[in-house]
Amino acid sequence: MRKTFVTIAIAGILVLSCSLPMQITLNPPTDQAKADLALTITAQALVLSEASNGEEQERNTPLTPTTEVSTVSDTPTPNSAPVVQESPTPSPTPTPSTATISVSLDTNCRTGPGQAYDIVGALLVGETAEVVGKNSSSNNWIIKNPDNPSTTCWIWGKYASVSGDQSALAEISVPPTPTLSVTATPTPTTAPALPNAPSNLNEQTTCAPGFNSSNSVYSGTLNWQDNSNNEDGFKIYFHLNGSGFVDRLIGTVGPNTTSFNFSEQSFNYDDLNHFLKVEAYNSAGSSNRVSILIPNNCATSP
Repeated sequence: MRKTFVTIAIAGILVLSCSLPMQITLNPPTDQAKADLALTITAQALVLSEASNGEEQERNTPLTPTTEVSTVSDTPTPNSAPVVQESPTPSPTPTPSTATISVSLDTNCRTGPGQAYDIVGALLVGETAEVVGKNSSSNNWIIKNPDNPSTTCWIWGKYASVSGDQSALAEISVPPTPTLSVTATPTPTTAPALPNAPSNLNEQTTCAPGFNSSNSVYSGTLNWQDNSNNEDGFKIYFHLNGSGFVDRLIGTVGPNTTSFNFSEQSFNYDDLNHFLKVEAYNSAGSSNRVSILIPNNCATSP
């Protein structure tokens, strides 16, 4: 194909050269001119041959697709608004639910497990409290004190129901048993001494007939001297001297008292004597009992 094209080109050149108008050459061409013409024709043929060869090679060479590279600038142009890229909204982390406790029976809340610990609050039926810990070995829950949420206390799990997430509850150690306060035994006090017996008794007595001729009523005042400073009081007795008769308590007065008014009915016999007696007493006992004779001025013979 290429050779044919070259041949046609050379032939064309020759035709053109023959078709040019004839000019009268005054001087015939020299051998050098002929040689130059031949060289010119040969050069033109080579040029046409190379052009034809290049065209043919271009037709036979497959086209390579051109990849267009576009450069994107990170810096916005002055007339364009910056592109704002929104950050993805983070998914909220689920918060585990707080463990809470309720009871089916009113339950005391203590400083530790068991009755050895002080009661500091109570969880009642219908109430709930936040659970902050547990002690599995004693079946106790450590909760915020319903009566003082700034403190915690222990509640027995027998009547308790716990709801919510318990996985984060820590095991709490049992606190030391509170030291029981020991009441000091009071030093025994020395028993008080017996009071001293009174002295210097005197009486002012009157006698009046009783409900019959054999009886009389003795009335008057008994006085004495207080010889003690530790008595709780004085006891006064009436006594009829005779077989089978005993001292009969007729009155009591307080400490530092030195007189007593009396009125007693008794038998009225010449051979019987009447006595008034007094003693001091306190928690340790009584002093000696001191007596005074009452005149039997109402006596009559039977």
